[in-house]
Amino acid sequence: MFDLTGRVAVITGASAGLGVQLAEALARQGANIAILARRLEKLETIAEEIREKYQVKVLPIATDVTDTDEVNAARDKVIETFGKVDILLNNAGGSKAAKIDEATDEE
Repeated sequence: MFDLTGRVAVITGASAGLGVQLAEALARQGANIAILARRLEKLETIAEEIREKYQVKVLPIATDVTDTDEVNAARDKVIETFGKVDILLNNAGGSKAAKIDEATDEE
């Protein structure tokens, strides 16, 4: 195993499925985490469960990753809260297929 104590991870799409599993895996290794998704109520429940189980800091942020302003606001809140980001897991799904360097914000 590895130790992520003192590291900060941000996980998008963290209100269900793989996103929750990723959040738990990083918290299990000691990382403080910010969990992002559109459904704040689900994020708050997940955050409380992870805090209790792994004794790490968890910041739930309602964010629609298709909205650049919301993503920027989430980034600012994470930096304000934790001071840094060490790990970024972009788990939120989408259906537009494009190369990363060719995709627009709208896509």
